[in-house]
Amino acid sequence: MKPAPEKERTFYIPCFWQMYGTMCVKATSLEEAKQIAIDDTPLPEGSYIDNSFELDEEGIDFEDGQE
Repeated sequence: MKPAPEKERTFYIPCFWQMYGTMCVKATSLEEAKQIAIDDTPLPEGSYIDNSFELDEEGIDFEDGQE
């Protein structure tokens, strides 16, 4: 007799990657523009940086076999 097939489950695996883009910021100085870019500007459209995708092994917070 064949064993019953294992039930498929859903796992949420944390991951991260890097993107590169350019922001258009209006300011009176470079220092002000950098601060505005950090604090007040939405992330721009960007390009994926090759080979930057990684799984966040430390972010997986469930025990083996548990969802």
